[in-house]
Parts: sequence; structure tokens; C-alpha cells
Amino acid sequence: PSGMEGYLKIADISGQLRGNPLTGNGQISLAGDSIKTSGLFLQSGPSQLVVQGQAGDGFALDMTFTSTDLGSLVPETTGSLRLLGKLRGSMQEPRFAVEMRGKEVGFGDYSFALLQADINAQLGHADSLQGAIVAEKARVGTVALHRAAIDFAGTLQDQKIDALVAGQFGKVQLHAAVSSGEQWRGIFSDISL
Repeated sequence: PSGMEGYLKIADISGQLRGNPLTGNGQISLAGDSIKTSGLFLQSGPSQLVVQGQAGDGFALDMTFTSTDLGSLVPETTGSLRLLGKLRGSMQEPRFAVEMRGKEVGFGDYSFALLQADINAQLGHADSLQGAIVAEKARVGTVALHRAAIDFAGTLQDQKIDALVAGQFGKVQLHAAVSSGEQWRGIFSDISL
């Protein structure tokens, strides 16, 4: 292989983060244009991050973040969160997948009994972007929502979007198509109250 080569083993990371013990370990190897890890692990109190796989010529990278108490990491936040990420493909055509699940998540004037998202994207010649974001029993400032959801699918330039917001005021549904070129354009095909 051309380029740099090396190996780093992290036997023990220790310390404190926001009053919680911080621990970690892992290993990283560098060969040419690729970085590989059989596992990087960090934990602070009830939160942990694990990364494993490779990035460079080809991507096969997985990331997992879990926290049963977000407030232990970020001041004035509450709830639990699980985030899974995958990076596949190549530098020319990378593919991303993200899955997020949150329960009793709160920050500032926002709170969500359930917050989840699934997003998939591919960049390059055959780009695509699709996903779904859902919030249940949410409070946004002084507005209480029973449910808010958005589904989207298409390319990075052309998206079809379905949205729903339901609360004490009733329910609003929206179907739209959005395109970009010189400027963004949108067409609302259906709005129901």
C-alpha cells in the first residue's frame, strides 16, 4: 500500500466528564488511505460510544451511541437516546444510514415522550435521500402536540414530502413536492385540516 502505515492501541482512557467517570479503549490502524478499527469504546456514566470498521478506499463503518441519561452529558437535557449509524460504499458513492430512538427527551422549551428518526442517503451518481422523523406527545414552547411526523423520499434535488401535525387544535396533513435548481420550488398537492 502507498502512504502512511501505523497502529495505535489505546489501552486505557480514564478521567472525569461532567462529574462522571470517563473510560475508554480501542485500537486504530492506518494502511495507505484506509483507517481501520476493531473497536473504539468510550463511556461516561450512563452514556457510551462504540465505533468499529474501516474508512478510506471503501467504507464499512458502524457507530453506536447510547445514553440512559442525556443530562449527564449535556446540561439541561433529559431523557434517553440510542443512535445507530452506518457508513458504506466508497469515497465516490458513500451510503449513510442513521437510526435514532429517544424517550422522554427534553431540552429548553422542547420535550418529546418519543422521538425517532430513520434516514438513508446515498451520494454520488445515483443520489438518494429518504427517511422518516416522528415525535409523539411533544411540547414545542407552549404548543402541545399529540404527534408530528414527516416522511420524505427522492433525490437530493427532488423530494416528495408527507407531513402530519396533530394536537389540541386538530390535525394538519400536507403532501408536497420540492425541487431545487437555480432556486428551491415547492408544490403543495394536498393540505387537510
